[in-house]
Amino acid sequence: MKRKDKTDILKLGVRLNTPSPDPKYKDDLIHPSVLYIPNGFGGSKWWMVGTPYPGYNNQLENPILYKGDSNTEIPPINWTPTSIVAEVPLEGGYNSDPALYFDGTKLWVFWRENGGHLLNGRSIFVRSTTDGINFSDRRIICDSLSVDIDYAIAPAIYKDIDGKIKLISPLYEARPTRQNRGLAIWHLNGTLETGKFELYRTSAILAPEGFDTWHGDIFIHNDVRYYVATPESGIEVCIAKSYDGLNFQFCARPLISNAGSGAKFFYKPCARVVANTFYLWHPALVSSGSHRIYMDEGDITEVMANIDKDFSRIY
Repeated sequence: MKRKDKTDILKLGVRLNTPSPDPKYKDDLIHPSVLYIPNGFGGSKWWMVGTPYPGYNNQLENPILYKGDSNTEIPPINWTPTSIVAEVPLEGGYNSDPALYFDGTKLWVFWRENGGHLLNGRSIFVRSTTDGINFSDRRIICDSLSVDIDYAIAPAIYKDIDGKIKLISPLYEARPTRQNRGLAIWHLNGTLETGKFELYRTSAILAPEGFDTWHGDIFIHNDVRYYVATPESGIEVCIAKSYDGLNFQFCARPLISNAGSGAKFFYKPCARVVANTFYLWHPALVSSGSHRIYMDEGDITEVMANIDKDFSRIY
């Protein structure tokens, strides 16, 4: 897909205050997954999970749950850590790529564990909580299917329009050539308590030239699915839409980019629409090896109008 306009749709927003629960994490945070819970949960309407990555040290990339200092529709600037959801695996390896899902009663924290002790070297784990502090035992809820093809990188969990709980993740060929191969769509077989996600199908993505879909998140607005993602370089955030939940087409114009904002290292992003405002959360590099979370925003009507200018339905 040729890029017609490289002008950012959003402007770089405000830096969030996300203190670490342990000094070793140095207040560093990437991979935000944010939820707005209208009726509240555990004393807040806003929850976020992310992983520290100071100095690009994956041994510190443990999922940390945060509660937002807000009980309104306006997202908080200040966040309080409530729990380190998973420490470095005792069997070796490291954690990455967390995601949140709320079922109406329990908050579920998903993350990817990487290590030679796991099937094909990686699996998606999950823990649940009813208060944001105490958690169920960790268990595998999605197994990697291949050493050569990475089917479950940066998972995003959501309830689709059909009422089914699904997981969507970029699909990466690991070898012989490292490259994106589209998206993997998983359906939950059973319940979150005891079931597992099973691969439903893979799908291609129509993406801007040079954009290899690396880490992303999904939300639904007016019965249309939107997927926000970064390339592996982390130099921009782009948004795709899908009418059927299987085929995704990106807007070639970035939501935010290094060229437009001067910031970099955006992965991974998360977007939500609350009270007619479009919010985008993403990390950015603030100094060598140090990252903080930023929140950008825009009027939903204006944001969608800019997206639709560059979008033509092809299916």
